[in-house]
Amino acid sequence: MSGNRIPWMVTCLAAMAIHVAVWADVQYAITDLGSLGGGRSEAMAINNLGEIVGTSSNAAGTFDAFSYANGS
Repeated sequence: MSGNRIPWMVTCLAAMAIHVAVWADVQYAITDLGSLGGGRSEAMAINNLGEIVGTSSNAAGTFDAFSYANGS
């Protein structure tokens, strides 16, 4: 039984090495989007164009939706 595990383990290790190699060249930047005057904001989704949508608390403590694209 243990002889059958070796090819599976080698396959898993090879897949992990490929995954690391593919993502090793990925570069990104983190941008603080701030809030709408409250103490909390949260991005919910980002698309392949870098457009972000989420929610943020305002000064009254309620949450409003926001969208962020092209720097604003």
